[in-house]
Amino acid sequence: MQTTIANKTITVVADEKGGELMSIKAGGIEYLWQGDPAVWPRRSPVLFPVIGNCPDGAFRYRGESYAIPNHGFARDMMFKRTANTDESVTFTLVSDASTKKQYPFDFSFGVTYRLDAFSVITDYTVTNTGRDIMYFSVGGHAGFNTPLVAGETKEDFDILFEKEETASRRYLCKANTAENNDEAFTGALIRITKDTFAKGALAFANLMSRRISLVSRKSNHGITLVFDEFPFFGIWSPSAEASFICLEPWHGIMQRTDASPDITVKEGIRMLEPGKTFTTSYRIIVF
Repeated sequence: MQTTIANKTITVVADEKGGELMSIKAGGIEYLWQGDPAVWPRRSPVLFPVIGNCPDGAFRYRGESYAIPNHGFARDMMFKRTANTDESVTFTLVSDASTKKQYPFDFSFGVTYRLDAFSVITDYTVTNTGRDIMYFSVGGHAGFNTPLVAGETKEDFDILFEKEETASRRYLCKANTAENNDEAFTGALIRITKDTFAKGALAFANLMSRRISLVSRKSNHGITLVFDEFPFFGIWSPSAEASFICLEPWHGIMQRTDASPDITVKEGIRMLEPGKTFTTSYRIIVF
């Protein structure tokens, strides 16, 4: 079931399936990619409890192997709507027998969307309801339309970093794990060309920027994603022809092809003590 929330400037639709954003509209513009099975059927999947793929599609914990899908299982599960106002909605996913086959931890995972002027704020809340330390990753994967208005193309868009960067950038392999050698990234701008995503997604670590914008040079419309609390960031589009770009704040990152399958030492993994709760948020500003 879908839920619509709105204020005077922005209207958002979210779905219990995957706790996923389905639409972000403001000023007559649809900012969120609307999905196309021939290109990419998703719109803004929630990534939990892993980011990217584990080597050979599985991780190990206490000597056992657990097969888990790329980016985790949350995006394909039915959440329950647990709170709703005119300008906010919360969906909750609780561990059960089906999740325990893929991920041996007990949890409650909440996704809240709330509006503030021209912004959509996403809150993730992870509670460890089990008796052991919980290991997890969580993040966003929203796709934004390029073009946003008639008369512009994908190559009219720039990705603008808040600060001049000297950071490490890695590329995804076909198996959605990371290549073993990082490349240096310097500067504050990526101009979108047909070759920008020729090697797949761009994954960044050690960014100084806490804001990244996707902006059209023609219309000046775009979005800014504010991710104060997230240590990793991904940028992805499946092809030069695909008319959207994903901006992805992550707590966690895809594993390298030669990484250990042990989830307790996975790069970027978060640890949560029994009975404790982890919260994190990011903001999408549309203009």
